[in-house]
Amino acid sequence: MENYRIIITPLQYYFFGGEKHDEDLKINYYVESLNYPQQTTLLGMLRYYLLLVNNLITGKSITDKSTAKDLIGSESFKYGGNLTFKKINSLGPLYFTDGKEDYYFAPVDILFSMDKDFILKYEGKAYNVKNHQNIICPYLISNSSGSPILLSKIIEDVPQVGNQLPEKGGSKDNAFYKQNSKRLKPGWSFVIDAGIDLELKSDEYKIPFGGEKNYFSLKCEKREAAIFKYPQAHIRTPKTIVCLSDCFIENSQIKKADFGVTDSVSFRNFRSNISTKNYYALKKEEEISESMVRSSRYQLLKRGSVLYFSTSEKRDEVANKIDSDSATTIGFNKIITN
Repeated sequence: MENYRIIITPLQYYFFGGEKHDEDLKINYYVESLNYPQQTTLLGMLRYYLLLVNNLITGKSITDKSTAKDLIGSESFKYGGNLTFKKINSLGPLYFTDGKEDYYFAPVDILFSMDKDFILKYEGKAYNVKNHQNIICPYLISNSSGSPILLSKIIEDVPQVGNQLPEKGGSKDNAFYKQNSKRLKPGWSFVIDAGIDLELKSDEYKIPFGGEKNYFSLKCEKREAAIFKYPQAHIRTPKTIVCLSDCFIENSQIKKADFGVTDSVSFRNFRSNISTKNYYALKKEEEISESMVRSSRYQLLKRGSVLYFSTSEKRDEVANKIDSDSATTIGFNKIITN
């Protein structure tokens, strides 16, 4: 099986995920894009790409569903379900490149220090959980330089407002909306590693991707998967787990840590299969073969979160639980231990 480095470059602004609808499937007036695609979005993009390069999709339709099933599997990601995507064996966690160096998500306490009594300090003062949201910001870090970069330095907001036009002679209530899309700064790209049991060309493709179906450049390179390392300055005396990607993990497991610096993220995904008739419909009660359906909502341990343990045995128990989750197949639950 070959590993492919897949470089995904936005050609304009983009919109990923976020809750556009409430529980009754009514669209919220204000929606904001995620800063980057979730692992399920990347899986969907890769499945679409394989259909495209094998001439199995035209417009909205899969032309040969039997062959498509053998290529990408019959159904999209379902947590706890049978994760078989045929020629796609695995996905790694999302990371970034500026064309020269690769950057992955840093531990959220990257700017902290730890004194001899194992007390975390920020700017010389003991960490105070009451200031958590003010000092925990997402950083990227490279393996080579080890210097952290704020994610907000490479991703820009693109606010948009609008008003849906009413039908002739009528009116629409709650038609005003505001949407905050995102833009990646020039020179930067998203990257994933994927284990794919096919021979892929290194040709560049332009494909629609994300909530607005804006175009992205996609290019595959056959090479070894990236290996992420701890920055030397972050290696602590206590044993730790750092989340490289968002992690499905029960609260009972998190509570086994002696302490942690963590954040959470709400997750749900739209699901379909290769027999779905209408990929643009979202109806709560219909079968997946008729339209898109929504998964349950989960609270995941957010990438960059750090759990501290007094012993390696306690750390390994939790790490093994995270590692054994089937969601690792598509890049969730990826961790580094120390």
